[in-house]
Amino acid sequence: MGYLIAKPVILILLLFASGLSELSARSPLHRLDKLVDDGGQAVMRRAALLDSLNRDGYRRASSPAQHYRHEIEMGCRYADFNIDSALTHFHRAEHIARALNDSLMLDEARMHTAMLYNSAGMMYKEAYGIFTDLHPDKLPDSLRVVYYTLGIQLYRNLADCSLDPLIAPEYDLLKRQYRDSLLSLNPDARFILVNKLIDEGNYASAKKLIESELKSDTIGGGSAAAYHVMARIHALQGNRNEQMECLANAAVIDLRNGVREYIALPELAVALYEQGDINRAYRYLHRSIDDAAACNAKIRTMEMSNTMPLIDAAYNARQNRLRQSLHIAIGAVMVLAVLLGIAVRIVVKRNRSLRHSHDRQLDINTYLSAANKAKEEYMTRFMNLSLEFLSKMENYRSYLSKVANKRNFDQLYDAIASTRYVDKEVNGFYDLFDDTFLNLYPGFTDKVNALLLPDERIKLKPGEKMNTELRICALMRLGIFDGEQTARILRCSMSTVYNYRSKLRKKAIDPAEFEKKVSELV
Repeated sequence: MGYLIAKPVILILLLFASGLSELSARSPLHRLDKLVDDGGQAVMRRAALLDSLNRDGYRRASSPAQHYRHEIEMGCRYADFNIDSALTHFHRAEHIARALNDSLMLDEARMHTAMLYNSAGMMYKEAYGIFTDLHPDKLPDSLRVVYYTLGIQLYRNLADCSLDPLIAPEYDLLKRQYRDSLLSLNPDARFILVNKLIDEGNYASAKKLIESELKSDTIGGGSAAAYHVMARIHALQGNRNEQMECLANAAVIDLRNGVREYIALPELAVALYEQGDINRAYRYLHRSIDDAAACNAKIRTMEMSNTMPLIDAAYNARQNRLRQSLHIAIGAVMVLAVLLGIAVRIVVKRNRSLRHSHDRQLDINTYLSAANKAKEEYMTRFMNLSLEFLSKMENYRSYLSKVANKRNFDQLYDAIASTRYVDKEVNGFYDLFDDTFLNLYPGFTDKVNALLLPDERIKLKPGEKMNTELRICALMRLGIFDGEQTARILRCSMSTVYNYRSKLRKKAIDPAEFEKKVSELV
């Protein structure tokens, strides 16, 4: 019984562990997707940084030796970004070394040039010519390290590109000899030692060295190579998910640092292609080819040229299948649409009369409801206004009666002649009109402004509800277009009303239709 319970639990745990392993490989892929599709932002930042460093270096160099060192440093910085620019700097360094008649400087510059020839591809003969001209016994230890590194890279590429199966092992043997020479000179050359251990099949020791490298270096420019070597170890051990995770991390670092001459991303594209992730493989490989072309790294382009047709063909086949599926789906949808159209036509035909009657009744009810609401509001406001007016007239009559009883005829005359009372009542009328109208037509000011040019829109003062222009528009909305009637309501001359209306039309987006559109605002 216990075995029956334990068995499914073990299966669930195994599936969960497998899912975690797959998730770990996918997580860096999501980060990589963003970098691949970032439009080359990191590359532009790197280009700007290199340009700034180059200008600063030229300004600071005050002697030929300093100019030489600046050219070497800039050539090394450009080596994985733009091989042509790097070669330009190394050639300048050679020129300075010759001018100074310094053989060590010249050898250093030529070795860096040979490394670029080797990295670029198609120039192995030139790189080999420079390499054979050098005399390592005359070089200091610092330059012998560069010399042995050049030998390792040169013979490794010659072995990889050799078409003769008998010659390739000879190149590989020479590569190993130069590697041993470098290790004897610098036993702490960790990456060289790791590659030696991998070639010897000692994966455990190689992995231990790389893990210590990754622990001592946060994810940055220096750890991309470590991740790539770790991916190689996992590939040799058959750990596919771990290999892809390391390749993805290496590619993330390369792209984040604006590197354009790299290995991890195209290798990851091939691995994804083999797993069936065609879309990612296609995007990653095309980004790799674009970067290699921009860097002028011909050897990388050649390495990808064999895989590109396969991935392109798979991608195109997938797109064709998707298009076919889409056509089938569209056809099915069209058939369903026709059937649905027929059904809808039948239903619409049967219910058209009923719906028309219902809509008409609904419109009538809505209109009547709005009309009743407006009537009730107008009646209430009219009654309040009338009562308030009667009360004010009674108070005013009482005030005049008191003045007359006191026989203060001068004060009585002043009270009768003054317009303050009338002005106060007019202002009260306008306030009541504004409140009533804006209550019936909320947002009226914004709707009128929408009909005016942006720079000509009506701006109210603080605390102001409506001004004369808006009241003229409000009367238009109420159907009052007669100038005399408008002037009487607003207590101004007809010419003033005409001028306001003329100015409003000039401010309008469509002057000819402005007043009509105002009268139709809801």
